[in-house]
Amino acid sequence: MKYPYFLFSILSAGVIFFLCNMQLPDETPPEFQIPNFDKLVHFLMYFGLTGMLYVDYFKLYQAYSWKQVCVFVLKSKRGAVQPLSVKPFILLAILSLAYGGGIEIFQYYCSPFRTGDVNDFFADLCGVSLAFAVAAVYYRKVVRFT
Repeated sequence: MKYPYFLFSILSAGVIFFLCNMQLPDETPPEFQIPNFDKLVHFLMYFGLTGMLYVDYFKLYQAYSWKQVCVFVLKSKRGAVQPLSVKPFILLAILSLAYGGGIEIFQYYCSPFRTGDVNDFFADLCGVSLAFAVAAVYYRKVVRFT
């Protein structure tokens, strides 16, 4: 089934916004309290979001490279499709990180249930960085970065 490009990335960003701003129960039973569990959740959410952005971008790149109809695909003099550039991967990582920072700012100033935390943003940064590293290693084997 074909879906619009970046649909799952946009939906996951919406889910992250909802989860980051929903009201939590007042008290958690002691047997369920895990120290810094929210940092792990932030790490996993932004690792997943950034990874999903990369997968969607790669699918978009492959589709238009295969069809060779999109103006975004650069062709060399012989008509071969040029290798995938690392610049969009960096931009998607920055976009994901800016989204995490924006949510923390929103929590700090606007959310009645949550508070913004620099450590949450650091966990977001770690998740984005690991997703970037995994994508760089994976895609370097699939297509050569320029």
